[in-house]
Amino acid sequence: MWQLEPTDDYERQFRRYEKKHPRELEAVLRNLQTYFEALRAGNKPLQIKYGFVHVEPDGIFAIDQKGGGLGKLAQSRLYVYPDTDTEILHLLTIGGKGHEQRNDIQQCKDFVAQIKERGPHDDKEVTRASQQRETPDEHTKGEANETRREKEIP
Repeated sequence: MWQLEPTDDYERQFRRYEKKHPRELEAVLRNLQTYFEALRAGNKPLQIKYGFVHVEPDGIFAIDQKGGGLGKLAQSRLYVYPDTDTEILHLLTIGGKGHEQRNDIQQCKDFVAQIKERGPHDDKEVTRASQQRETPDEHTKGEANETRREKEIP
């Protein structure tokens, strides 16, 4: 069953967006929930087609702020990497569409390269942020589940 795993950078950017762009954060989290539910329903990452999902290099996807009727929002992207071997949706970072987008994507590509190097069942930590969450909404409530090492992944 698919699980969420945020990176340290995602956690930092989440706090920043929570303070400076709460409506955009709400919109991307709602879209993340929709994407995550599609994965849990058994869809493959490339089969999931929504207007707010954009394919990026190296298996990375960008989930944007579109939809939801919140009015005009600043362009925002939540970068994720769905690891189909482990069924972990890595929450990589949140950023804008402007000049920082290129750096965000490069940082995400570097992180994905580390994931691929370690293999699907390697216990090495890629980041210190290895808490898994059942749904994206639990992150906003601050509810932490067991760490990856403590929880057996099917």
